[in-house]
Amino acid sequence: MFETVARRLLAGDFLCPYASPELHAWLLDEAARAEIDAWLARIGLRLALTRQGTAFYAAHAGIGSEERREAAETFREVQQQLRPMVNFLVLAMRATQDDSVLMPGSLLEAAALHAAIDASPTLRQELQALAGSLRGLSGAATQRTLLDRLLKLFADQGYLVLANAQRELYRVSGKVEYLYEVVDFLIEHAAIRSDEDEAEADDGPAPGHTEPLL
Repeated sequence: MFETVARRLLAGDFLCPYASPELHAWLLDEAARAEIDAWLARIGLRLALTRQGTAFYAAHAGIGSEERREAAETFREVQQQLRPMVNFLVLAMRATQDDSVLMPGSLLEAAALHAAIDASPTLRQELQALAGSLRGLSGAATQRTLLDRLLKLFADQGYLVLANAQRELYRVSGKVEYLYEVVDFLIEHAAIRSDEDEAEADDGPAPGHTEPLL
């Protein structure tokens, strides 16, 4: 189990009870966490937990020049995924009229989601707009094909888990908590930068101004 957990963490996976129930259960043991954390520390990493405690992942133990570069690359990747995934979850919430779909563990049934979107011209337009913002999805033959491709894309990115293939039932994974943390980070630093811009306009450049890094 140790080797599997270590490999998954190094691959950048988020281990939660929905995407990786056995691995997540193993990490709930204090001795197991201490063992994996000690091993990660030897390569400059640490075992981290999302803010709400749903998913484990590997993070840098310290920030040097190389770590900053890697963190910046990871942050840019998540930023690219952020808007489409958040827009999709909001679309799913509106289609199902269920706020809980924004949370880890929530279930999304492709057929029910498609029926709700198909019944609303506004939601159909939003689905098309979302697909248009993603490379390779705008040319889908049908609306249902488009929705299926979106679900598969977000499953491939680790935000959804195919819970039941026959029913085309997807579950929101714990990785979505990390996405929300990035959203909060961007909002917080946008406010800080806005204040700094105003200060710069009045008094010149703010001391120590740097671009935010994850």
